[in-house]
Amino acid sequence: MSRYAHQRVRKEAGICGGALRIPEERMPVSFILRCFAAGMSQREVLQAYPQLSEEDLRMALLAAAQRLESDDEASAG
Repeated sequence: MSRYAHQRVRKEAGICGGALRIPEERMPVSFILRCFAAGMSQREVLQAYPQLSEEDLRMALLAAAQRLESDDEASAG
């Protein structure tokens, strides 16, 4: 994950159960993914959670994708 993305999305022991999250908002990436999986649009997520920005949503998706790729590489290798 890029340094910028790491500033926007990170995990720390003891905060949100150590989950990958948007730090300033304590919003787990998994929650954002569940919103999209439930059929919410980007606009609906931002309306429901105005503390989030478009950039937060993009970085959450990027972090999730990179985490999956990392897990895939680890299990393949």
